[in-house]
Amino acid sequence: MNRSLPPLYALRAFEAAARHLSFTRAADELAITQSAVSRHIRTLEDHFACRLFERGGRALHLTEPASLLLPGIREGFESLERACACLLYTSDAADDLLC
Repeated sequence: MNRSLPPLYALRAFEAAARHLSFTRAADELAITQSAVSRHIRTLEDHFACRLFERGGRALHLTEPASLLLPGIREGFESLERACACLLYTSDAADDLLC
């Protein structure tokens, strides 16, 4: 496994902030502060050595590197959701797995 990945919490914050184009709405979704989202984004920007968001007044825009990163992050989280869903039990019988 590749150990050079950034922290998962930072990737979650990035995906939410990119989807909402708002650190505040990402923070609300993740039940953390806006300041925490900003720190998580800074962690990723340090990791990748590039800016991920352009901040202009109240508007937030993805940079080109962020636009390249986002599809893979979304696919990764969707894959994790599918993998975790395999362990959910059906409502009919507690012993039947969905996968």
